[in-house]
Amino acid sequence: MRLRGLVWCGVSWGLCAGAFGCGDDPPKERPTPVKAGGGASKDAPKGAPGADPAAPVAGAAPDFTWSETPAWDKVPDAPLGGVANEKPFPVVTVLVEPGLKGWKIAFHDRALKRPTGLIVGSHHLDLHLEGDSPAVGKKFEKPMAFGGGYWQLPKPGDDTKATSWNAPNAYLLEFTKWDVKPWDPEGPAFQSAGTASGRVAVVYKGSGEFKDSWLAGHFEGATVRYMGRPYFAVDAPPPAPDAGAAAKSDAGAAAPAPGEGPK
Repeated sequence: MRLRGLVWCGVSWGLCAGAFGCGDDPPKERPTPVKAGGGASKDAPKGAPGADPAAPVAGAAPDFTWSETPAWDKVPDAPLGGVANEKPFPVVTVLVEPGLKGWKIAFHDRALKRPTGLIVGSHHLDLHLEGDSPAVGKKFEKPMAFGGGYWQLPKPGDDTKATSWNAPNAYLLEFTKWDVKPWDPEGPAFQSAGTASGRVAVVYKGSGEFKDSWLAGHFEGATVRYMGRPYFAVDAPPPAPDAGAAAKSDAGAAAPAPGEGPK
């Protein structure tokens, strides 16, 4: 009886682990394909049998020279990529969504499995955009200064851990395509809104254990989404009182008796 119980517990644990291992769990291996919206590129190299398709393959970074003052004519006409702390930084997924006070864009090194899903265990560069909402031809420019985003990277000296790098940075970002639906107040809290394309150049100023880093190039098919009610959503005003009904009510009221005030 005791042996049967142990066997059953082992089988049950295995079934539970299989069930809860679905979704956006971190992949077992890091490197595989590359496409901004989260899907694998048809030209991406095939992984080993059984490899997780959500893991990226580090590709060659585009030709770009780090500068404290990135220029539009220096943005590479090539797929997005970069170098983070002297290591290649492949961009597999680009996400655009409203933040608390404005829009934000994030560049991840792992794939997104569904438009409103989470990417667990990725390294990513997040930029908080200031000014107007994104649109076709809209350009965002930030001079070298502290703040405006952060870079989640492997911890120097220990690649098994991650750290958030906050440092002076500058960037240029332009949206060349913006195929996005407005927020639907009657829809679910998490909504897939559409896709966007553009070009970007981001530079981070190194210090201490972190070296000068950058990300630059063009992206296509970035996922645009609403992860909850956006900051710019405005509640509908309450309906105005029915003036006609109020007039009828006043007209039908009994006149007060002499010497009495209105009731």
